[in-house]
Amino acid sequence: MQITHDNRFTVRLMNFGGLLIWIAVGIGLWGTVSIWGKVGYASNDYYSLPVRASILGFHLLFGVSYLFGCFINSQRFYSRIVLSIIQLFSAFAITSLLNTNVAMALFVQFISQVVFYIRFKWCMLIILILTIALYLLLEFYWGRGQALSTAGLIAVFMFFITVSNYYAVEESSAKELLEISNRELLATQILLTETTRQSERIRIARNIHDLVGHHLTALSINLEIASHLTEGKAKEQIDQAHSISTLLLSDVRQAVSEIRDNEKINLADSLYSLVNKLPKLNVEMRIDEDLAVRDAKIADVILRCVQESLTNALKHANASEIKMDIKMNESDIMVLIKDNGIGVTDSLKIGNGLTGMRERVESVGGAISFDGCKQQGFAIDISLPISG
Repeated sequence: MQITHDNRFTVRLMNFGGLLIWIAVGIGLWGTVSIWGKVGYASNDYYSLPVRASILGFHLLFGVSYLFGCFINSQRFYSRIVLSIIQLFSAFAITSLLNTNVAMALFVQFISQVVFYIRFKWCMLIILILTIALYLLLEFYWGRGQALSTAGLIAVFMFFITVSNYYAVEESSAKELLEISNRELLATQILLTETTRQSERIRIARNIHDLVGHHLTALSINLEIASHLTEGKAKEQIDQAHSISTLLLSDVRQAVSEIRDNEKINLADSLYSLVNKLPKLNVEMRIDEDLAVRDAKIADVILRCVQESLTNALKHANASEIKMDIKMNESDIMVLIKDNGIGVTDSLKIGNGLTGMRERVESVGGAISFDGCKQQGFAIDISLPISG
């Protein structure tokens, strides 16, 4: 299971519950090993001072590794595995040194954390193996009665905590994906509104040029002809009217040009609405102040690429930071996106998301490249023409 960022509060809350279990077990162990005489199912002769110290030492080792597992970067999968092995070893060591049911709770605490980064089916297999191992330890090492029922009860607790944690995180992940979808919908709506406004400005500019400009041109030509057919004061008035009509035509053309020059799409609002206050993901976005996207297709490609990058960073890369840099030169728009996720563990395999991103970019004559190194993040470099 991938731990995404909106559900980290849920994960930390559950980890806190596990910490309470560790404290409760510690109190129980201390109360047991600090009593001289018969302890558990064995005599005082077996529980010598070094053995008692070892029990507390293994419990402390379990707690330290558990805390490291709670706060370690979730991208460090192999480090988590090592810490889990330490926890499991410590739990078995305590159970082997002390014949008491108190330490059994450590196995429940162990599995409660493992479920966050190992697939659910593998957790079920681990529970089965642990149950068998506990039964063999209690039955043949300690010679306990009711070893099977004790191991079975611990298995039920492990199963319950695994299912509870799994579905709690799944529900939180679903809420996060819904939040991302809502942001994408809002960003698309803003872009659509801006594109519609741009289209309306272009339509108005075209109508002014075609209709008003045409009539002013015709009026100017007729006034010029009338100027050649008249003399005296009438000719002066016609020449003045011709000059005014020529000036007015020039003003209309200048106004139309200014409307067309300012027809750029305000892409920044759509992008900021997409990344603003994204839960638990630190997004650093730099947009060139001179960025002028006048083609709706180019704006849509940029927005979709940013959307897909955010989704990949959260769902697959498990990143906590992502940087976006959008620049523009005389002929191209450059988009550089880089996260601090797990990168590419093996050879880069282009999935549906990255394939769709590449198809969008190439459909407008752009170019895209991917670069990812293990534990060093994933980078996307996009180059788009100013006009698609």
